[in-house]
Amino acid sequence: MPVKLCKKGIYIFSLLILFSCKQKEDYQIVRPKLSDQKIALDTSYLEIQIDSNGLFEYPTSSYTQNGIYCGYNFKSNSLDFFDLIHKKQLFKSKLKTDSKIGYIAGCALINTDSVFLLTDNSLLLANKKGEITKSTKINFDSQDPFFKKNYLIEFQRSRSFLYDPSKRKVIATNVNPKGMRETEDFNASPAVEIGINEKLNFEGIPISWSKLYQRGNYGYLIKPYLTSIQENLIVSFPIDPNIYVYNENSKKLKVYGGSPDFKSSNPIPLPLDPKFIDDADKKMMHLFENINYGKIISEADGRLHYRVIKSALTGEDKIKHDFSKRKNSLVVYNSKFEIVKVLDLNDYKYVVDAAFAIKDNLYIPCIRGANNLRFKVFKFKI
Repeated sequence: MPVKLCKKGIYIFSLLILFSCKQKEDYQIVRPKLSDQKIALDTSYLEIQIDSNGLFEYPTSSYTQNGIYCGYNFKSNSLDFFDLIHKKQLFKSKLKTDSKIGYIAGCALINTDSVFLLTDNSLLLANKKGEITKSTKINFDSQDPFFKKNYLIEFQRSRSFLYDPSKRKVIATNVNPKGMRETEDFNASPAVEIGINEKLNFEGIPISWSKLYQRGNYGYLIKPYLTSIQENLIVSFPIDPNIYVYNENSKKLKVYGGSPDFKSSNPIPLPLDPKFIDDADKKMMHLFENINYGKIISEADGRLHYRVIKSALTGEDKIKHDFSKRKNSLVVYNSKFEIVKVLDLNDYKYVVDAAFAIKDNLYIPCIRGANNLRFKVFKFKI
């Protein structure tokens, strides 16, 4: 009997090892391809005077390819509109809302008279007068059965709540409503497409979270990034150097290598244990000890793509949470996601998480002085 139990135990243990290995084999870091294309760079600064109630940088904002920039102003509860091409502030729309709408975390600009706003309990449509012309309950308070397994969310400065003009749909990031605490919580799609007809309809996009999330707990590094460009939806994750490109016509997913430092790309997970999942200090330390891969930012024609990568902190710098020692690198990819150039971004105080592209210009907010909205503008030419 003991021999049979021992054999059974060995068999089960072997299955667990095989299953564990299979889980790990499901994820593979893709080796990046390097391009030999020559690229030139011009830089300039864009400054727009703002009034005393304006913000130096808008954590919740959106833009259109004709240069209109809209930011939610939490101080005045308004939508502030700017024309980046003509370098001027246009107008403010004081929102006519009540306290029940929730915290405004996402902004998707259609035009100056139509802006979708995402809160923790509502999806709103505002006009240029600040009037809410449409309000739909989402998440826990919604009667829609879709939200039993889905929770729409926007992470600050992610700009993954966005309007896709080619499909006339809004796209939002999605998490498990019970929280992202266990590996099975990452089985749902990280992206939801919202049809904006008379009645809004919600549909998960058939893509998956990075397989790295099956390996352990990644603390604060769980936000998916979404970029819509032509017929493609580009998905990326802060722990994963890979770039996932889903073609909505062919329904196929391609994976590209995204890290110029291929050898140091493997992240360190925390244990899947409640004492780590709920420990803010451990999660903060984990945030600093890992490389953080930013959102893919694409030019309108898909000619170039950009990504800011933040280095990991080590030693005393990690313990002290010394942000100034964290290196920011701007990676430039061509249309095939081959790496064309890597640029050091440590010569200035940039808000790298809030970078965006309009046509063939990359805008990165950089704060200096008062009473102005300021961007450094990068123009790359192949």
